[in-house]
Amino acid sequence: MRLIPGKTKVKIELFKGITLGDVAVTVIALALVTLVGLSSIPGRLYIALVILGITGILLFRLDEEPTYRLLIHCLKYLSFPRRFFRVYDDKHMLARALGTEKELYLQELEEKLKEDPLSDLTSKERRKEEKKLFKEEKKILKSKASTDEEKNQVWKARAKRSENNKKRKQEAKEEKEENFIEDVIPFTGVSDGFIEYDGKYYGTIIEISPIEFRFFSVYRRNASIEDHFGKILRALRDDYAFNIIKIERPTIYEDYLDKEYDKLDALRASYESGLLSEEELQARVEIQYDRINALRDICYDNKVVQPFYYIALFNSDKRQLLIETEMALTELAAGELPVRRLTENKELCVFLKYTNSVDFEERDIDKLDPEDYISWAMPESLRFTTRNVAINKIITHQLRVSTFPSTVGDAWLAGVMSIPGTKVVVKCTPMDRAASVKAIDRSLAELRGQYSTTSTDSKLLELEEHIETLSELLVTLQQDNEALLTVNIYISMYDSVKTAEGTDGEFVKDSVLPVIADMKKTLTRNWHEAGMRLNPMDFVQLQTFIGSQVSAYDPFVKEGRGIPANTIAAMYPWVYANISDEGGMRLGEHDGVPVFIDFFKRDAERVNSNMVIIGKSGAGKSYGTKSILVNMASEDAKIFILDPENEYMELAENLHGKVINVGNASQGRLNPFHIITALEDDEAGDEAVGGSFATHLQFLEEFFRQILPDIDKESLEYLNSLVERTYANKGIIPETPLGGLGPMDYPVFDDLYDVVLAEFQRTDNPYLRTMLQTLINYVSKFSTGGRNSNIWNGPSTITTDENFTVFNFQSLLANRNQTIANAQMLLVLKYIDNEIIKNRDYNRKYGLNRKIVVVIDEAHVFIDSKFPIALDFMFQLAKRIRKYNGMQIVITQNVKDFVGSEEIARKSTAIINACQYSFIFGLAPNDMDDLVKLYDKAGGINEMEQEQILTAPRGHAFTIMSPTSRSFFKVAVPDTLVSMFEKPGYVSRYFTGRGGDENWENYIGNSREVHEENTREKELARNVEKIIEDEKRSAVTFEEITAEEADKLWNPEPEEKVTSALETLMAAKQAKEEDELEELPEIEDISIPDEIPEDLSEPVQPSSQPEGISLNIADIVDLIRAEVRREFETELAKITPALEAPELREAPNYVPEEAEEEPVEEPEEVEEAVPEEEPEEITEEIPEEVEEEFTVPEPVEEQEELDEGDEENEEDDEDDSFSFDLMSLLDEQLKSYNSMDIEERMEEIEADTLEISVEDLAAYVKAKRKRIGA
Repeated sequence: MRLIPGKTKVKIELFKGITLGDVAVTVIALALVTLVGLSSIPGRLYIALVILGITGILLFRLDEEPTYRLLIHCLKYLSFPRRFFRVYDDKHMLARALGTEKELYLQELEEKLKEDPLSDLTSKERRKEEKKLFKEEKKILKSKASTDEEKNQVWKARAKRSENNKKRKQEAKEEKEENFIEDVIPFTGVSDGFIEYDGKYYGTIIEISPIEFRFFSVYRRNASIEDHFGKILRALRDDYAFNIIKIERPTIYEDYLDKEYDKLDALRASYESGLLSEEELQARVEIQYDRINALRDICYDNKVVQPFYYIALFNSDKRQLLIETEMALTELAAGELPVRRLTENKELCVFLKYTNSVDFEERDIDKLDPEDYISWAMPESLRFTTRNVAINKIITHQLRVSTFPSTVGDAWLAGVMSIPGTKVVVKCTPMDRAASVKAIDRSLAELRGQYSTTSTDSKLLELEEHIETLSELLVTLQQDNEALLTVNIYISMYDSVKTAEGTDGEFVKDSVLPVIADMKKTLTRNWHEAGMRLNPMDFVQLQTFIGSQVSAYDPFVKEGRGIPANTIAAMYPWVYANISDEGGMRLGEHDGVPVFIDFFKRDAERVNSNMVIIGKSGAGKSYGTKSILVNMASEDAKIFILDPENEYMELAENLHGKVINVGNASQGRLNPFHIITALEDDEAGDEAVGGSFATHLQFLEEFFRQILPDIDKESLEYLNSLVERTYANKGIIPETPLGGLGPMDYPVFDDLYDVVLAEFQRTDNPYLRTMLQTLINYVSKFSTGGRNSNIWNGPSTITTDENFTVFNFQSLLANRNQTIANAQMLLVLKYIDNEIIKNRDYNRKYGLNRKIVVVIDEAHVFIDSKFPIALDFMFQLAKRIRKYNGMQIVITQNVKDFVGSEEIARKSTAIINACQYSFIFGLAPNDMDDLVKLYDKAGGINEMEQEQILTAPRGHAFTIMSPTSRSFFKVAVPDTLVSMFEKPGYVSRYFTGRGGDENWENYIGNSREVHEENTREKELARNVEKIIEDEKRSAVTFEEITAEEADKLWNPEPEEKVTSALETLMAAKQAKEEDELEELPEIEDISIPDEIPEDLSEPVQPSSQPEGISLNIADIVDLIRAEVRREFETELAKITPALEAPELREAPNYVPEEAEEEPVEEPEEVEEAVPEEEPEEITEEIPEEVEEEFTVPEPVEEQEELDEGDEENEEDDEDDSFSFDLMSLLDEQLKSYNSMDIEERMEEIEADTLEISVEDLAAYVKAKRKRIGA
């Protein structure tokens, strides 16, 4: 608690309750009585008694003030002017700036004549005309032929003339008494961000945005109040008051409205780019129109009035004032207050005008001349009475706080200061420390004297408390670094009800002021409940009005209360914050103020867009989530939802989205073996070769753990190796480019089953057979004929071209198949990973900013305590999606499942920490401990917040946007949006019915033609890509290289490493190890020598003659490439002219069809013996892991052993069908050339670019051999 001491200036009492003023009045009265008694005036006794009676009345105390003081105020009131006006009102000032002043005067004259036809006549002419009218009316009234209606019209006309006459006389009287408004308004100008006060001193204004102070810890509160705000007050010097100001003003949402129109343009751009269909566009434009109309309503018609808070600093030296202002800005910002200084002359004048009026259009200042700004900021008229002030004809009550409570808490002025329809100005004037101590000493002495002479208990308690507070204040001033300031609090109440009673109501008809019955009593009672008493300031309304102005002058400074600086700082009125992000979506309201949230706003605290929504069933989670998603859809977001309860079918239908039942493959299948680029691989870029393949193998291991929960570790490892072999059988290895592969190129569960079965049939090891038998049983459930084969066994066919996609898990969960549901969720999230990347690529390609949203509804149903991998995926997605302009929304009603075990609680906490936003709806008491535990490391939830959550009405959400930004508001959207996500078959209000089609055509304009053109281009591009892809699959292709590149490949530098082609060939050879060669290809099939030996069936040994000539392998490769190129060009020319041979000839690596072949001399007779001289060696680096398998043949004995091994393999594979091995073919060719092994040669061939199977290559070579033989 903080101290507010009693009055530091205590009036001296000569006797008990008798002050010097009382004695003075009494002495004057006695003197007058004596004079009257000594005089010879008749009836002097009665006169003396009257004087004594008046004296008694004057000494009588009313509200602790003697009556004679009220008499003094009355005399002052009579002596002061009571009416003030401005030369030009706002309407005429604006007309003068626009050059329409003459038209305005003519219009006003016409209206005046219409209201009073006699207003343009002189007094004499008017009287004459009125007499004439009176006679005519009298005849009508006396005539028996006159109807009652005619007589009533006569009486109405007379009443109106009488009213006009009274009004005219009143205006004439007021014109005589009126004075210029500049005589009572303190400010005289604005310049360079300073308010000028007649050249005597200057002022600066700092705006303070409210914060949720109630959620601050005690340490943060004390730091903000005492260390920062209190420091500003303690630094005040001189006699210039420090002002704390609260005014009421409408919020201008024009910038918000501009953002909504920008979103309409973004929707149009997405449609033109082909990312939205016309139906999708229309549904989203419908939502956007609703948002725009709602904003226009609060921007122009039903304005939202809310409190704004400012502080004002004053000094006679501009430079010193600037230094003090910068220091104040720094300290307030350090105290966690959002602040900004008003520096533009326009905004300063708008602020000054709001200090005296609310009902005006602040945009008018943009049309005025700069020299008229300060006049425009002043009130148009002022009229003072004994108890109120009419400002611009609006009746206001000017009051001042006269008593304070002795102790207060933090933010002790926030409640009463936020009452609508009021302006509050707190003026704090510094007091000299030494003078303050002396004043307190005198007051203590006087109070102790009064305490000793008082016998009334109530008075004793009051004096005792007063003495105690002053003593404590004296100790504080002498020991601590504290300052004492004189404080006066002025309140201006805008009474719209009383204003309407005294007028025809036109002044308040369109007013933004609140309607509060009996406002003065209501406000007085509210302040009294806060421990403060208001003085009505009768007869001193003029002085109180001057005190309520933003200035350094305080007319009642001598009657102010001395309050320590820290207690003043603890007033802290700016504690009720509203979330209002420019460009955000409107999700509800807090205390009548709309709540706008931009989930993609980035600043020092808001670093991502992820969200978690928690609440018990029926608390409003679904309503809030759908409200967010509807708005997200209108902002051109691509949305994916994992829906376990079929909650979003209506919304998907009305947004023309897609609902996919993941319980079967009727609407699309996700193949677990389809390799999709993951977010982590996309972030790694080119640094991780084969990263997607390796990552997917790891994913499959976790996937198998999920669908095969009982599998042991050894079987799982074995299954992983068989999966790699399954991919290899499809020609997919780590180095395989995945970009050119389609869904049909990937294996499915049937392929895995075949591999497992073949391995089972091949091996005789009992242990392996037992393990393989188990794997067969497992895999068979998901392959053809298995009970789960309809879900995953087949190529991926799922498509999500729509921008609102719902993955419906209801059927899976209805069958209580939690294992399959969790595994399917992993596949869906894996698929969404790739969609996130594609969305980023779309944005880059078309220059868009389309967002992507992933919603996991009822997330607790996907959590398995045995395999909490779902939480890992949620966390990884939340961590990475922010880089792709996306957000993840996790929704749950069962908090206990998120903290079920220590491991799950740890992962759940990580998800919470990765979520920037938390929407917590009402919870049951038994869930609160779990919630507190979940948020323990995310800023925590204090007791006040817990109470709000437990007692939250339906639809109210406690919102956490950062540890320092928290709020509580009601989620609410227009009824039209509610119909969109609750009722199927939503009918547009803007684009159906009369004029609906015309409205749509006016909006879409020529965008439809642009959309259709872009769609045709995309379709053409897809067709060309498909043709090329199909042709690549049906033809043999080699990578074409230049002669220089070939020379470099065949003669690598010593330091070059072996390329990956050798590993590619090894994998291909291993995949075909069951299909050995039935016959070896002959040399004549590849080369074209002049004379071909008839029998080359036996292996050719290296020649022992040093002069033997070796065949050139480069010529063989060139020949094969030329033949393949010719065949490919012939087939491709039949498909599309775009791929004709002339274009290919322009390629830098083009190989002519008729390649020149060097004649190859027939090798001499091959000897069986080992050669005496070995031919020249060609050395290349061979990887150690393949060195044993691929070695250079040296002696004849090793070759013979090799032949024996080949014969054994042929015997083992007698029953196998014919297969062709490229390695064996080239190996036999090279054996006749030199001692270099074929693997060392072939590793230079880019075999990983072959996009055909080995069988197709074998068939091609055999056909070529027949043609050559022919």
